Amino acid sequence: MIRIAMSKGRVAENALEQLKSLGYTFSYFPKRQLWVIDDQKEIELIFLKAQDVPIYVERGVADLGIVGSDVLREDPLDLAALLDLNFSKCQMCLAGASDVNPDNIPYLRLASKYPNIAKAYLAENRQSGSVVSLSGSVELAPILGISDLIVDIVESGQTLKAHNLVVHKVLFNISATLIANKQLYKLKAAKLEPFVKQWEDWLKEGNQNETTGLK
Repeated sequence: MIRIAMSKGRVAENALEQLKSLGYTFSYFPKRQLWVIDDQKEIELIFLKAQDVPIYVERGVADLGIVGSDVLREDPLDLAALLDLNFSKCQMCLAGASDVNPDNIPYLRLASKYPNIAKAYLAENRQSGSVVSLSGSVELAPILGISDLIVDIVESGQTLKAHNLVVHKVLFNISATLIANKQLYKLKAAKLEPFVKQWEDWLKEGNQNETTGLK
């Protein structure tokens, strides 16, 4: 049996739809249960917070994981990105008030739920600055003077707009990703590779548009 750890919520919902399209059925699926096994007893799904998925995969508790690529960027561990699953798409952005130019600030103060990504932005741009790590409501940071700008995920942009903030730079695109522990994937290749290949072929055929509503 292949155990797959995945983020709870919309990521799990979309992943489940894709797995159903691949032929896996789940007749027994209690709402509050944090794991489920398909009817053929070939795969087991466990549902976790996004930040915990890579840990379970890295430690070998799960054979594979499904999580946003932003989580990998924040804490890559020893994991391989196997497939872009083409859903839960959004962008990691540098955002703030429209009258703030990040290129004109000698010492840039950033606030983010992704401190490592924010620090990487400063390093890659050779910009002096500091990062404040927050667990949520990062849009308030530049408004209340904690930071000059924020580094955060943007999907529709409505939350930024509600706080009179704009996107200054798109740092990278984000999508749900199938991941594995690099070493354990090699050891379990006979079991895992056919499953991953099946999923990859299905994605290449463009079938995900039917299950995720993408166009």
